[in-house]
Amino acid sequence: MSTTFLPEPYFPSSLVTGLHGIVRVKGNNTIGLNAEYAQGVAATGVVFFLPAVLLLLGFIFCALCDVCASCCCKKKVEEAAAKAAAKSDKCKKFILFLFTGIGLLACFLSLGYTAGTTRAVNLANDQISNLGGLLDETSDIVASFKQNTLETLTSLQAVNCPIAQSEVDAAESSLQLLFPIIDDFNLAVGNLSTSLAQVGTLVADYNSKRDSGYVAGALITAGSIVLTFILSCCCASCEHAGGFKSFCRTCSMLIVRPVAIIMMVFLLILCGLTMILSVIVSDICINPDAILLDLSESFLGSNTTQTLGYIMDCSGLNPIVVPVDDLITQQNTSIDYAMDLRDISTLACPSEYNDLNATVMNMNQAMNDLVDGKNVVKCASLNPIYTDFVHNAYCSSLPSNMMGGLACSFVASFSLLILLTCVSHGTDKKDQQTSGTSV
Repeated sequence: MSTTFLPEPYFPSSLVTGLHGIVRVKGNNTIGLNAEYAQGVAATGVVFFLPAVLLLLGFIFCALCDVCASCCCKKKVEEAAAKAAAKSDKCKKFILFLFTGIGLLACFLSLGYTAGTTRAVNLANDQISNLGGLLDETSDIVASFKQNTLETLTSLQAVNCPIAQSEVDAAESSLQLLFPIIDDFNLAVGNLSTSLAQVGTLVADYNSKRDSGYVAGALITAGSIVLTFILSCCCASCEHAGGFKSFCRTCSMLIVRPVAIIMMVFLLILCGLTMILSVIVSDICINPDAILLDLSESFLGSNTTQTLGYIMDCSGLNPIVVPVDDLITQQNTSIDYAMDLRDISTLACPSEYNDLNATVMNMNQAMNDLVDGKNVVKCASLNPIYTDFVHNAYCSSLPSNMMGGLACSFVASFSLLILLTCVSHGTDKKDQQTSGTSV
């Protein structure tokens, strides 16, 4: 007794639902290939892009103050640093250790989330490869069947039985009808295989570039945090003016501050881009089946869309199996003609019987191979691959790992800001002590 395969239902996660529900300043949260949707999604990253711009402007402003000894803003900063020096020294060391630890932990956690995202994307790519493998296996079976059909035609054309020539012609004509069906199958599978290959290439390229950016960002940020911490400790332990204090200030102005600011800006921009991409993914994953069908119709054509729709819900006709069923039906007809010819040959041309019997056996074997190929691409084989690819990898693992990485990048950026403040305060305070001593 055969059982009907039922696809596993999909329910969006609370994270996907929450990201999809973010209010857009323009357009709505229905994904589309239009300017309004793009602008609305881009605006979700402004909460991170704006602080990045302010940090850059603040860095430029402070740099101008540092090169201007009589600048009023520098005097005010130094006065404020001097007033807060006594109070801040009591907790400065604790803050340094605390936020250095938090920042480094965030960096290494971000590497973990990056690895998680990589695993999710690799899983999706593996499923694409698995689906392509099933299609290739079926294509190989059909290609072998085509070769068998050509050999059968050659065998029939070599039959020397004038009395049964009409049966020979009928069998040949029946076999000739198989080739257009084979072409239809190759067209359907070829379009889908090409689309899968393109998607797989895009996924692999994205994964490679994303990994490089996130891993490099996390490692450089960790190095910046360690360098800032070391310099801050050095400045804090420097009690007298002189060469070492001057070295601390030079390192702070020319190396640590610029690098730290650049990394903070980089992390905030990364957070903004991750936020935008997470929102786009959530807009797809709120109803992935319907949205992917719409996108497929726009980019891949109706034939591929019809096949994708069948893989999603296992309803209707399988566009891949339909030509295989037609091949099986036509092959059965051809076998009937070949068997009639074989039976006639027992009296009309006994010398051809053995060859015709072998031909019939080969045709039966070819038909059995077609049945096996049909089972390879049944929905029970295809739908679990799609479920792992879209529902599990892209709509479950990917959003959670992306948002985890975003949170870690933001925490690392904030920790770096605190440490940079400590360094700036330490060098400014020593300047105040030096000026007070000289007076």
